[in-house]
Amino acid sequence: MRRFIATLTGVAAATLAAPALAAPASANTQAKPAGPLAALTQQLVKGHGVKVSSRFVDSADGRQILGWSEAGTVEVSPSGLTASDITSKFTRYWDPEHAREMMKPARDIAFWKESYGSGPYYQPSLPEGKSWIRFTGRHAIKPGPSTLVDIFDRPLYKALLATTSVKKPGGKVGGTATTLYEGTISYGTVYKLSQKLHQVPGWEPDRSLAKVKVHWKLWLGGDLLARRLVTSYEQELAKITVWKRVIDTTYSSWGTKVSITPPPAGTVVDEDDLGTEIPDSRELTTVVPSATSPGWTAGEGVYRG
Repeated sequence: MRRFIATLTGVAAATLAAPALAAPASANTQAKPAGPLAALTQQLVKGHGVKVSSRFVDSADGRQILGWSEAGTVEVSPSGLTASDITSKFTRYWDPEHAREMMKPARDIAFWKESYGSGPYYQPSLPEGKSWIRFTGRHAIKPGPSTLVDIFDRPLYKALLATTSVKKPGGKVGGTATTLYEGTISYGTVYKLSQKLHQVPGWEPDRSLAKVKVHWKLWLGGDLLARRLVTSYEQELAKITVWKRVIDTTYSSWGTKVSITPPPAGTVVDEDDLGTEIPDSRELTTVVPSATSPGWTAGEGVYRG
């Protein structure tokens, strides 16, 4: 039931997030960082965070199959991401029969070991008096936006920056003048170094996908903090269909004071107490297709496994 609807990506689902913000932090009095990684490290202060938003598009032979948008807030600490509060929804869904249901917004509050889902997407599964479902372990959504590259994962961010091949003026992003960095990195390298992807079912690559080049563009402000990250990659499936995924993420309000907490206990029901598995929202956008996956229908842009 968890993977109850198959899509081009192999599954389908939706989440969304609403930010939990406090007043902006005071002006940064720290010395100018030596580089982007040092700039990020300076921002990893307990009780602070960043506003994030993402757009996620899957297409087959140039035809959009799946669209997704989300916005919210992440909380950080010296170790990296600690929590997120994100509201998201599908903006396009491949199956017209289920499109209306799947395009309803949902909200997810996520920590590393548990997450909480709420909204119309989850409502049919909730008992009277409850408004949140708690997921644990590998069923839990992991903190942060739906990105392939988590820039708060410093070993992965360092590896990404090391593949820079272009550096040039990037114009303004959110009113901030930027420098644009570009490069390519293999999907296999991203997966190997990513703390998050190893904990989320569906991102693991087969041998073919591991070799695929991920093209990336990163816009950094004068403070060397990320303002926008776009990753894209494509592969040929069944020797006939070209499948492509583009993820466009923006970051703003660095240093915002953030305190993300679980919902009130009285409003929560555990997934295990419902007697059935509930598909958690963002899991439905994660699974990547494989040319050898049973059920892949070449040319249709639809996975029917």
